[in-house]
Amino acid sequence: MNTIRTPLRSIVAAALTATALSAAEEWKQFPIWGGGNLQSVEISASSPNVWYTYADVDGPYRSDDAGKNWVPLHGNFNAMQRRRGLAQIRGLSVDPRNPDSFVTVSGSTWWRVGGICVSRDGGKTFRQPQEARFYGNGLRRRTGFVLARNPDRPDELIAASDSTGVFRSIDNGESWQPAGLDGCYFSSVLYDRTVPGRVYASAPRWGSSVYEKGAIFGKEKSRRSGLFRSDDGGRTWEQLQDDGPMDMVQLKTGELLGTFEERFIRLSHDGGKTWQEYGEGLPAGEINHRLSSSRWTLAAAGPDFFVVGNSRGDLYRRKHETAKWEKIPRRSVTLGQPEQESHLDPKWAFGASAQTLVIDPRDSRHWLLTDWFSIWESFDGGESWRSAIRGISPLVSYFVAADPHAPDRLFYGLADMGLLRSDDGGKSWKKQPFIGINSIAFSRKTPGLAMICGGKNEIRIRRLRFGSSSWETPRNLGLPALKPGNMAAYTIAADPREDKFYLCVSGPVAPGKGGVYVSSDAGDHWEWMGKGFKPGFSFDRTEFQNGGTSQIQLSPDGSAVAFSSASKQLYRLDREKQSWHFVRNLPSGTQPDEGIPWRSVVAADPFTPGRFLCAGNGILLESRDGGKTFENNWLVTGTIHSIAFDPETPGLFAILLPDRILLSRDGGKHFAVLSIDGVPITTGTRIVLDRKRLFAATWGSGVFYRSVE
Repeated sequence: MNTIRTPLRSIVAAALTATALSAAEEWKQFPIWGGGNLQSVEISASSPNVWYTYADVDGPYRSDDAGKNWVPLHGNFNAMQRRRGLAQIRGLSVDPRNPDSFVTVSGSTWWRVGGICVSRDGGKTFRQPQEARFYGNGLRRRTGFVLARNPDRPDELIAASDSTGVFRSIDNGESWQPAGLDGCYFSSVLYDRTVPGRVYASAPRWGSSVYEKGAIFGKEKSRRSGLFRSDDGGRTWEQLQDDGPMDMVQLKTGELLGTFEERFIRLSHDGGKTWQEYGEGLPAGEINHRLSSSRWTLAAAGPDFFVVGNSRGDLYRRKHETAKWEKIPRRSVTLGQPEQESHLDPKWAFGASAQTLVIDPRDSRHWLLTDWFSIWESFDGGESWRSAIRGISPLVSYFVAADPHAPDRLFYGLADMGLLRSDDGGKSWKKQPFIGINSIAFSRKTPGLAMICGGKNEIRIRRLRFGSSSWETPRNLGLPALKPGNMAAYTIAADPREDKFYLCVSGPVAPGKGGVYVSSDAGDHWEWMGKGFKPGFSFDRTEFQNGGTSQIQLSPDGSAVAFSSASKQLYRLDREKQSWHFVRNLPSGTQPDEGIPWRSVVAADPFTPGRFLCAGNGILLESRDGGKTFENNWLVTGTIHSIAFDPETPGLFAILLPDRILLSRDGGKHFAVLSIDGVPITTGTRIVLDRKRLFAATWGSGVFYRSVE
């Protein structure tokens, strides 16, 4: 660690360019594996022990020991590439001659156009030669491949995007040429195994009119659908059908199999021109649930057989000459190491919302199945399975918090997966019965008393008392009816001096509606305390907008500030009048050049009464008078993602930047630079300090931690 001496309360540019001496290997990761759509596994043809995989939230990952251990590569995308969503992979193709050379197509559903990237050093660095629209976390991420490599000429690749057309490369991805078919939303592209130069591109009618978040600027847009074929390597295209399959696979004898609307299995003998029903022996019926026995989400082809699978993980096998499909018996499913894996909820068992089946070309009985939470491996043609996800943690983090009365008791709140608890300092975890909890607050007066709030589909307020392992519902008298989107509650905070909890409720500020509510009996009774907020002010309305940031910060002398990223306003509490006073607009509302919403950073010093820090893009403000005034006393170059004070160690606080962490042990007089190499930092990443433990809760990669002793 390199200490930077600077003038009092000033961080100069030298602090941002100093050599960081802390090695990346000092960071460890919470052992919580799984948690997102694992979309496929790519096995290197030249080095069979080198595997790649990628998840819908973040990716890719690499294994050098045939899936026993995985290392995340997405931290190697630079800050601008990550902000463009290039770490959200939709497809990956490994050069069959070189395991360190691969191409990805990627992009985010949530903001600007992504593109095509290449890496020639095994994922240590990435370059983007082509911009195009792909969705690593999009509607069709579960089915088909939109990147394909010519099996006869490995330098030739085809990528099929949404709306921005098909692209062709003849130099292993270094450069790309548009190949037409603009305005289609593709789910699959495939090189023919029997006819050289023939390529198929499918844009199904199902889901062709979709709302892909900010990627099409918040408006529903209809795309052209159809099945297209090229017989000259993708230079020109012929439309064969008005509709196309979600996924396509092919036998060596030439027959094409396709999944249509996730309901029908069909076969083509004539290169996609005509299709016949091919579902004999398969369960039929309407799709009435995500996990349905008649929802066909994957297809694969071995040397002389097809395999299809439904979203329940049931697999069926059929040779072309046989009369019907036969179900593959599932004899056993076992967990890999470590045994504590985050997908142990019974409803998310093996194969839930199955994604892809990979049949090893060297061994037709060696299969890899990816699903909503895991990678599963079979060595007997799909009859017995074991998980293989050690090191894969595609989790969207909201918060990490330590019980002030029990150092080894940690709580981890995350999207979709819910709330996890550890009683051994993070070595093992147990799932709590909630999803999407955004905020937690501990009493510093009463051991074992804590409260949580938030929720993905339903706003929940719960409390934990006297060290119990069970959460209970308080009476919640005095609160309005809470629901996501409006009248939501994603922040709860505790007064450091007494057992008083503050709850932020979004929506119009008025008694019985939005504003701040206070409880002195752990949630049984709440009193509205929203006087003083300006008309139009509202606390953050969505769980992702809040992202685990506490919108009330309380000082040890009882002074408090409240703020909202949605309204971009900061207020202080007048304790005598019990009302809020507007202080200022929050600094910097968006990321430079990207239009990405900026979630504000405000933190209270737990040892200096009345001291608050407020940050934006290149701005770090300080108040020492209880939030009445804020001064720009630091010079910081770069976006500040997070600020964290250690509530147990006076003077210790940290500032998270896109490429490093600044650490002060004396309240800001001096700073040290900590390396964050290998830790994927994005806009949503938050850092937490507790008893000289530093946690980095990432937006898609779980939690990394290290000591700052």
